[in-house]
Amino acid sequence: MIRNKNNYKEMLKNPNNKFGKANAVLVNEYIKVYSKTAEDHRDMQKFCREEKIEFYVIRLLSERPFKIVMKGLHRDTDIEEMKSELAIALPEIEILKVGQLKNVRTKSPMDIFIIELKKNGHENKIFELTHSMFLKIKIQNYRKPPGATQCWNCNMFNHSSANCGFQTRCLKCGEDHRTNQCPITTPQENPKCINCGATAILPHGEAAHCFQKSNQRKAKV
Repeated sequence: MIRNKNNYKEMLKNPNNKFGKANAVLVNEYIKVYSKTAEDHRDMQKFCREEKIEFYVIRLLSERPFKIVMKGLHRDTDIEEMKSELAIALPEIEILKVGQLKNVRTKSPMDIFIIELKKNGHENKIFELTHSMFLKIKIQNYRKPPGATQCWNCNMFNHSSANCGFQTRCLKCGEDHRTNQCPITTPQENPKCINCGATAILPHGEAAHCFQKSNQRKAKV
């Protein structure tokens, strides 16, 4: 998905010259470009980064990780130790990432872990696991929370930071650094949304208009 700008014809000219006639479709404020092969899909991402063309990626289904939720381990479990135990118990699976959920209010770790596995034909074996680290565990399919995804890199919607090719923007000040690196550490009065300029949190607790609009679009899909 390439950001639609006034010079879109010139912007699409170079990818067409390099990859052949592009199958491009206008989708709201973006241009959706379809690649012919998985290799073209990866090469086009590299090309856009080199040419500083802002974009985000809709990952191929085959390249998306297989996500599960594990419950039952102690909240103080060491992530690396957990990975080692899983690798010993199920050597067929390939672990890409393990994350731990935190309580929204207290920021304290919870006994809920999100595990990403590579799709290699053996990923479903994870459901055969009933115990780990001497504790009984429960494994469930990951269910994505409702609402629009907001990127941690550019803070726009409908994609994640792992698939982002946009300029980094801070949610607090709009400068080119990650929000967790911002020098502003105190709550701001009437903060403004960096996407639409409106008050970020409205009086009744609703999010800014652009976030509500993104949620409405997602609900229609």
